[in-house]
Amino acid sequence: YLPVYNADGSYAEPVLLDPRVSEALWSPLNFINETKNILTQNNVLANGAFTYKILDGLSLKVSGGIESRNGLIDAYQTKKFQNVKDGIASLNSTEYTSLLNENILSYNKTFNKKHSVSAVAGATYQTFLNTSISAGGRNFLSDLTEAWSLAAGGLPGIPNSSLTEATLLSGLGRVNYTFDNRYLFTLSYRSDGSSVYSPGNKWGYFPSAAFAWRLSEEKFMNLDKTIISDLRLKASWGRAGSQAIAPYSTLNQLSAGSTVFGTALYTTMSPSARLAADLKWETTEQTNFGLEVSLLNDRIGITADYYSKKTSDLLNLVQLPRSSGYQNSLRNIGVIGNKGFEFGVNANILNGSDFKWDLDANITFNRSKVIKLYGGVDIQAGLLQMIRFTDFGNTYREGQPLGI
Repeated sequence: YLPVYNADGSYAEPVLLDPRVSEALWSPLNFINETKNILTQNNVLANGAFTYKILDGLSLKVSGGIESRNGLIDAYQTKKFQNVKDGIASLNSTEYTSLLNENILSYNKTFNKKHSVSAVAGATYQTFLNTSISAGGRNFLSDLTEAWSLAAGGLPGIPNSSLTEATLLSGLGRVNYTFDNRYLFTLSYRSDGSSVYSPGNKWGYFPSAAFAWRLSEEKFMNLDKTIISDLRLKASWGRAGSQAIAPYSTLNQLSAGSTVFGTALYTTMSPSARLAADLKWETTEQTNFGLEVSLLNDRIGITADYYSKKTSDLLNLVQLPRSSGYQNSLRNIGVIGNKGFEFGVNANILNGSDFKWDLDANITFNRSKVIKLYGGVDIQAGLLQMIRFTDFGNTYREGQPLGI
């Protein structure tokens, strides 16, 4: 039988199909009128802070925040659905909560009108909690209650639930020093401890430094400020870390399931398809050299930068032989380099009371290279799956660009 619909979309009597017509033929209206999949989500983002002035130029700021997302997916497929006829319902509830606390000590002072110092030091603490629960069933007596009476399903589904937690603890410090508005220095350091990494590798340490020289303030330049408003050279170096991996990636995980022995159904726990490995922070070290020019009272800005970036202990999935019993493993695979130039122009062309016109343009030239792979062997990546075709889309190979 093929579901039939009236011109207004209402359901009509089904039509008996010619038995020679394949059941693979589906009516698009089948999915429009006989299924629903509704997501309802409540989001809350709240922050609060207070600042206490300890001394002149010295203050303490304590802040806290919460991000909460609660979602519910209500899905139902009616008994009129082509070739199914028994009603299928599911409910999936998810909750995400993140709590953040920051405690920052700040100092700002100017001495003899030429020496300006600003510094911050602090500690932050953040937690992440994800929970989910789902249930469902099929073979319902009626479509009336849809997914809101799962007990009415003749064949209840196996409920499922999950919980993941992660914690990030950080300490940070930064000092800015400016002399005579000409020489600008910045030193910073932070240490981050993440629960998602292996014991002994949970902490990462990330220093950085930067220097800028305002040539436009030097008397020997003798610049016409109406033409060149600001001219500065800058250089910087620093390290940053990534913790973009899922909690428990370093642990051997088990998944619940079921199997039949004889005539009885048994609950099972089996290893996941991903082999756990010791993981450390993915670290990116970058050096920059640049020039900034402002023209015509800051109406035109020009920037030019050269950068050299090297990412060590790159995190990536590695495919494993099926004979190992696993499909893949998340590992620190090697060192990737990127070098290039960036150029940018911004202009305030018109700035009238009734009409404004700003222009921004930029262009970047980047060259990437796989510097080193731990083990020296190629790594396949970018799995492509198209119906009956499965293959890898690119390869990491030493000496070659990223993702050939």
